[in-house]
Amino acid sequence: MQCGRNATFSIQFSSLFWLVSFLLFKPLGAQKAIPAEPYIAEAQKYYIANWKKSVRSLTYDSADFIGLPNPYSTPTLSGNQMFREMYYWDSYFINCGLLTYGNHPQRDGDATPDEKDAIQQAINNCNNLIYLVNRFGFIPNANRFSMTNRSQPPLLAAMVNDIFDVTGDTAWLRIALKALEKEYNWWMENRSLGLTPQEYQGIHGAHRHPSALRLNHYGNNATDAFLLRFAQFLKGRLGPGFDSIYSELNRDTLISREGKKQGKGILLSDHLLAEAESGWDFTTRFNARCLFIAPLDLNCLLYLSETTLSNGYKILKERKKSSAWRHQSNLRKALIDKLFYDKHTGWYWDYDIAKREIHFNYNAAQFMPYFVGLARHNSRNKTALARLSNTYIGKFGVYPCLPLAKDSSAIAANRVFWKTQWDSPNAWPPLTHFAAQAIRNYSNGRGKLINLMLNMKRNQLIVSFMESVEVQFSITQKFWEKYNIDYGTLQVVNEYPMPDFFGWTAGVYMEYRIEFEGH
Repeated sequence: MQCGRNATFSIQFSSLFWLVSFLLFKPLGAQKAIPAEPYIAEAQKYYIANWKKSVRSLTYDSADFIGLPNPYSTPTLSGNQMFREMYYWDSYFINCGLLTYGNHPQRDGDATPDEKDAIQQAINNCNNLIYLVNRFGFIPNANRFSMTNRSQPPLLAAMVNDIFDVTGDTAWLRIALKALEKEYNWWMENRSLGLTPQEYQGIHGAHRHPSALRLNHYGNNATDAFLLRFAQFLKGRLGPGFDSIYSELNRDTLISREGKKQGKGILLSDHLLAEAESGWDFTTRFNARCLFIAPLDLNCLLYLSETTLSNGYKILKERKKSSAWRHQSNLRKALIDKLFYDKHTGWYWDYDIAKREIHFNYNAAQFMPYFVGLARHNSRNKTALARLSNTYIGKFGVYPCLPLAKDSSAIAANRVFWKTQWDSPNAWPPLTHFAAQAIRNYSNGRGKLINLMLNMKRNQLIVSFMESVEVQFSITQKFWEKYNIDYGTLQVVNEYPMPDFFGWTAGVYMEYRIEFEGH
């Protein structure tokens, strides 16, 4: 073990090495195929003129739609026939744009009526999710009855934090925390597995509360009939690669969880519906074994729920509740540090709960311990984050998973032989946001050199993301769901015809354009 001056020198040298590497080998995201500057104002005006056109209202249940008490934001503008629902995790990124637009921190003067409306719409979105928790016990994938057999990444805590930061409304916070507790309990009761004594050995206090030590995974509550219909849907969406493997699996049979004899292809449908709950539908990340993976991002987001509950109840002066949630968050942090962290790479990974070992798939969820503030704020983790950023941040965004050519360990193990859109060359705005916020959280404090490098990398990521949005807006006069990571174009892998989008692209774009423009 290194100590004293030698350890300090090692960390400083590593920081210097990665700074030099960044300066010499950084992706050329700043090179412009088309000058974006003339289109910045037009893209911002488009957001301001159209955000209300993405808001719909339906206060009663109608056919497959679940009625919501407040107007709700959707990913597409009125008139578009795709994505007319309110989606759970999309709402977080939509709110990032609404709150930033409505609450410019750099601008003097009062908010305009439109900006006040934007803040209210962000509150409406969060209140709708709270309503869904209270009605169903969890937040469905979207406000459709056909999507109530799964949820999406639990970002309610992040939304509650953002709303409370703007309003400071403690009466609302009390209501929100009760819903957040209810959602958290659903994840623990329906999407978790207990640990072996070997897995929790060495964790302080674990022997007193072993039942509280659980790892969470994505899943679904679908019936056999739904999974069989879902497989037919996937044949059309994912193409012949999926169809071939599904048909091959169906040559053998099994007894399903409903006790019925089914073709083994139903297991593949089961795993891929769990991928739909992850939001990454579909991807090579889980290697078509999503039910067997404890995802790093999910467990980090539940850590955020725990810390939000602890901090929230502290604000409300409910000390016992605050202390209990702080204890729970400390247990989860210790678990993640022990099971998800690999000391050889210095990175956090997904965990394979079937094999009881780290799932070494290179993917952008590895930014999440830094996004939620779980990783210790020290030079070693800052250096690890710098290497992570150099690995995943491409010319125009963040790689969802490294291309197989760059991740040679995944080639032999690959079981996914169909097209997947949460992979290279697609750059997704949510991943840009997670990475940018993660870097921001750790690019301050001690270590001027590594802080400088992290800030430079963050700036490169955000500027190149905004460039891809603005250049394509100059060509099409629209925002889009995703962009090409190498060229910033619309040459992407699609599982369905890509609609012109608003949603998370508009939200993340407006969030960072206002930050960078300072108005």
